[in-house]
Amino acid sequence: MLEEKHLSNPFSTGGGGRNFETRIQAMFTVLMLSGGVSPCLPSWPIKKIKLQGKYGGFSTDDCIIFTKEPNGKQEAKLLAQIKPSVSITEGDKTFGDVIQAEWIDFCNPQLFNHDGCG
Repeated sequence: MLEEKHLSNPFSTGGGGRNFETRIQAMFTVLMLSGGVSPCLPSWPIKKIKLQGKYGGFSTDDCIIFTKEPNGKQEAKLLAQIKPSVSITEGDKTFGDVIQAEWIDFCNPQLFNHDGCG
């Protein structure tokens, strides 16, 4: 019996995921250049953006946003895995991969300062 061939959706075959990731990264770049702030972090200016964080030693791959307190020394980072869709379920491989990468970075004292937590 022949198996039915499954077609990929046009979003995947047309680079939709890559285009989505690029648009999010561009949004953060515009925020940095215009003096904007990052969501989910203190309202400090974005000072640097690292794309493809694995090259910088992060397990979180897609985008790292670095902010710094004006007239201060405190810094904060937003580590982002950019996915067009994810299901927060036990069986979703993408969700598992994202959580695993974030956990590895969280547990790495070279990347995450726990003194500022809680």
